[in-house]
Amino acid sequence: MSVPIILSRKHPFTGEQLPKLGTAGLLSRMNAKKMLATRNFKYGQYDDFKMVSGEYLKEKFLIKNKGCISCPIKCGRVVEVNGKAVKGPELETLGLLGPNIENNNLELILEWNYLLDELGMDTISTGSTIAFAMELNEKGLWDNGLEFGKTDNLSDIFKDIAYRRGIGNLLAEGTKVLSEKFGGKEFAINSKGLELPAYEPRSAVGQGLRYAVSNRGGCHLNAGYLVLLEGLILSMDPYTTKSKAALTILCQNLMEATSAAGSCLFTLFTIIPKKLIKEPNSLMTRFVNNILKNSAGIINFINKSGEGTFPLSLPVIPHIKAI
Repeated sequence: MSVPIILSRKHPFTGEQLPKLGTAGLLSRMNAKKMLATRNFKYGQYDDFKMVSGEYLKEKFLIKNKGCISCPIKCGRVVEVNGKAVKGPELETLGLLGPNIENNNLELILEWNYLLDELGMDTISTGSTIAFAMELNEKGLWDNGLEFGKTDNLSDIFKDIAYRRGIGNLLAEGTKVLSEKFGGKEFAINSKGLELPAYEPRSAVGQGLRYAVSNRGGCHLNAGYLVLLEGLILSMDPYTTKSKAALTILCQNLMEATSAAGSCLFTLFTIIPKKLIKEPNSLMTRFVNNILKNSAGIINFINKSGEGTFPLSLPVIPHIKAI
């Protein structure tokens, strides 16, 4: 058995949380940290978050875990939709088809997730575009019949988007194009034309910076996923801008290198020592959270040293230690 697999099984994130709840398990933490996109990103918390959480998904709908071949994490969920065992929703789908349109019906999200998969549509862009259209309608900029909390017609709307029928023909263009046609650019949530995932960047400004400079725009993975340090695993100050630029460079390089190598990005998160996760209020964890915001100098040195070869070797460090 390889060292990365041993390490993944022992780590509290890849060995406990992800196998138990999948990425959906992050939703409750995001809500507690005011990072959960709600009502087209107007808010960072949703009152009914428990109804669409990973815990509720596991309790009421989970059939079994699923993962890549030989993967010990098995972060995927399998649920039942209309009598058929299908892939369950990830965190982003729950957030953007749940709180972001003010929908607390998890069973409906399971059906939509399957429908959108069958239609070949991205749940992130679809959910975020629908939320923007709802706010356009609310503000009187586009009379489209879409309303926050109203879900009875959305299955048909999704099909209309896929087949470019009626208002679906416009919704298919996405948030940026809609804002250019109807206005509302100040609440058209996108970066470089790509809709954002479910992380509310005003409660994680480093993640917001990453969306802005990511090569493909609003993608949490290409952006570097600094939100992990800003609240999802560690708790460095999510509002300060200190060190966020340096950490953005480091994490984007690490994430892209790991992806290009064909490795699961979740294994990269085992760089964070499990003691810091298991003991979030310990003196050591508080020290690390504080020192991270003052780490720009050393992080920039790492970024520049050896033309990037040193930072790209960082994922090896915990694997060596695990031996």
